[in-house]
Amino acid sequence: MRNSFVLVCLSMLFFTSCVSTQTHVVGQGSSLSSVSKKIAYKIKTKYDISSRSVQVSPNSFWERNTKINLPFSTVLCDTLSSELSKLGANITLQETDTKPLILIGSYQVAKNDVLITVKLRVMGDSSSTDLVVIQDRISKDNMEPRWLEPEFGRMARTLVRLLESDYTGMSSLKVKTTEFKPGISSQPELVLGGEFEKYIKDALASSSVFQAAGDSFSQANAFLKGDYAKMGSKMVFHASIVDKKNNTNLAGASFETKLDDIPRDLFTSRIQSLDDLADKIASTIIEKYVKSPEFKKEPILVYISKKSFHDASLKAVVPLSLRLAEKFKDIFSQNQFFVVTDNPSAASELVLSGKMFRENNSLVVTANLDKIVQIKKGLHLKTIAFDQEKISKSYCQDQWFDVDLNGKTDFLMQSLEKKSMSFVPMDTGSDKRAEIVINRFKYQNSKHYTKFSDYLDGYILDYFATSRYFSPVKNVQTRLAAIKTTGTRSIVTTKKTEATVAALANASYYIEGSFWPNNNGDVEIKAVLSSVKGQILASEHINIMGSKIDSQWLELQKNDNFAKDLDLLSNSDSKLSIELLTQKGRNNLSFQKGEEIIFLAKANKNVYLKMFTADADNAIFRIYPNDFSANNQMIRAGEVTSIPGNNYSSDFAFQVQGKTGNEMVFAFASDKPLPDLPGSSDTGFYGMTQVNLDIKEIKQWFSNYALQRGIFLSWDSLPIRTF
Repeated sequence: MRNSFVLVCLSMLFFTSCVSTQTHVVGQGSSLSSVSKKIAYKIKTKYDISSRSVQVSPNSFWERNTKINLPFSTVLCDTLSSELSKLGANITLQETDTKPLILIGSYQVAKNDVLITVKLRVMGDSSSTDLVVIQDRISKDNMEPRWLEPEFGRMARTLVRLLESDYTGMSSLKVKTTEFKPGISSQPELVLGGEFEKYIKDALASSSVFQAAGDSFSQANAFLKGDYAKMGSKMVFHASIVDKKNNTNLAGASFETKLDDIPRDLFTSRIQSLDDLADKIASTIIEKYVKSPEFKKEPILVYISKKSFHDASLKAVVPLSLRLAEKFKDIFSQNQFFVVTDNPSAASELVLSGKMFRENNSLVVTANLDKIVQIKKGLHLKTIAFDQEKISKSYCQDQWFDVDLNGKTDFLMQSLEKKSMSFVPMDTGSDKRAEIVINRFKYQNSKHYTKFSDYLDGYILDYFATSRYFSPVKNVQTRLAAIKTTGTRSIVTTKKTEATVAALANASYYIEGSFWPNNNGDVEIKAVLSSVKGQILASEHINIMGSKIDSQWLELQKNDNFAKDLDLLSNSDSKLSIELLTQKGRNNLSFQKGEEIIFLAKANKNVYLKMFTADADNAIFRIYPNDFSANNQMIRAGEVTSIPGNNYSSDFAFQVQGKTGNEMVFAFASDKPLPDLPGSSDTGFYGMTQVNLDIKEIKQWFSNYALQRGIFLSWDSLPIRTF
């Protein structure tokens, strides 16, 4: 045991594949020498072995009851080989003929003796035939005690012997080995797995049935998969040999041994640092990629974002996510087959991403190397290579898992992206990403906003700036203002303001959402990603601890001056619908002194429009129709009309001047023309009038007029803050 332990330690230090072997020398006058000579002679007398090749391997001898390959297997093999050779046999380790002769044997302790059974067998027929069976015995007093003590290095021989017994095929197999993995997911990966694979390779080298394929996967026609599991005071090893072509199981075997029979150093965790973890995952993924049909000899572009990894347990991108992304960037950049980019516009074919989660006392990290492929309606990530590894929590740092508001928002957006990809058409070989408009998130599904809305708006824009699949529209205001130059713009009819804004900005997709505090102190955020055609592609929600958000960020920003009037004009039951916007959309609008406001009007049917503004002093003016619009000009369905438009005087503009504060713009739409309100007076400014009624009176007057004449009527309003 001592010699074996030292050699195992050396193999760990120098990363060689050497396996401990011991030379067992038996003196000519020893009892074993005499027994071996008698057995060899009896074989010779019963079957002529002169000049015949006889396969003699330590793997073919085992303890009868346990099937364990003890050191005595090698001692017995060596002495029998010597005696048979003296009698004219050609001794080989592996088969050389189509019907080779093989020597197999077993031994069993019976009180103070060891009973030995040796068989000479011919192989290669449909069923093997025992030509000679010889039995003899040796006294334990004439044996070294260590010959019958288990050695860790020989356990692999036992497992290979059991696999040989279970294999029913007629041809020898070239077997590619893999590192043994934990058989129970909650148990950590140990140094034991790699070391045991080395012993398996050595055992295959002297197998009568299998041949080691070395490191060449192409030359192998089968591969050996193995695992180990700690069960009480024992370690259970399991192995199976799988056909390379059809992935069918050709042989399987299990073997258990006491934990005390395994060197302590082999129970050390295989992965002891983040570098170990990243190296192990990357090497496995690269190896699988090279063997995959997608492999290209020339370097291929792979996208690795700093937000490619998330914590599935915490539902957040955490500091460890960023560390992992950087380590994978370094590793893949140094590999000849990859060019790494974090530029989302680089048109990469491959994407590396992953996640982490906790499992008992381990952290599990998974990584996928995916190819972006076009499917019928959108995109799909086809997994080329995958790996999952564990690291003990004892090697992790608490700050790696700190959760903040940004990390939670990252996870929310990641989820939306992945869910919506299959609906987003895109040229996989192009750097053009689908454009998306980010709408401000509302407070409790209301029309109100807070500073938290501002945070989400800015951060989500930054998130999609690094997205591989979507490009955020950052100049929405400029694009909407451009409608002024054409006067009108045709769009797909939709009831969603957010869809209208996205369509006017020439984007195909948009995000909207809301948030609200829960009773437990958390803040829930819900986000929806939709197409401008009205199809919801994905929705997701997360909860964030209230302590992560500044309490002032949740205070409402209301237009108190016109709160009642906004409610008064908030709903319309008419078959008609009218919607007002500005170049900034319609939500949480604010304009500073000197800034121009461009109004946009949209209706579901052809309508006549009356549009008013109430300033900070509550003075009300009709601003449409005016001198630049033919009286009672119709707003057509499916079009967005700009006020002012391209036919207005160059010196005309709705510009913030005078007293600032909370203001309001509202409009009435009808299927037939409405008259001017009573008591209106001309302002002398481009045909606009001042109205001497309040908002409630205006609504009542138009409603009565429409009701008496069977006119369909609808309305809408916009609160605006000027400063």
